[in-house]
Amino acid sequence: FPVTIRYLDKATLYLQDGTLYNYPEAGNYVWGAAMARLGYSDFFQYLGAQAYSAIANGHPDEPWEVDAFRKGSRYMQENRNQYQLNGRRK
Repeated sequence: FPVTIRYLDKATLYLQDGTLYNYPEAGNYVWGAAMARLGYSDFFQYLGAQAYSAIANGHPDEPWEVDAFRKGSRYMQENRNQYQLNGRRK
């Protein structure tokens, strides 16, 4: 089956629920939403995000980046029934 990969533009700000997110924050928001949709706990999401950031960036996520994936997770938990596992709205 074909897989479409979409990249976030590093020079774009993303507006979600009244909050503007830069590139790393938007990526964390999507991470949190995707992990929540797959059923992973907030703690597991936090560990995964921190491990990735430590490897990729040499440091853990900043507090506002952690806040972004928690908001993404919360959004998906509240709207879970509107999305299929492929991320499309039902």
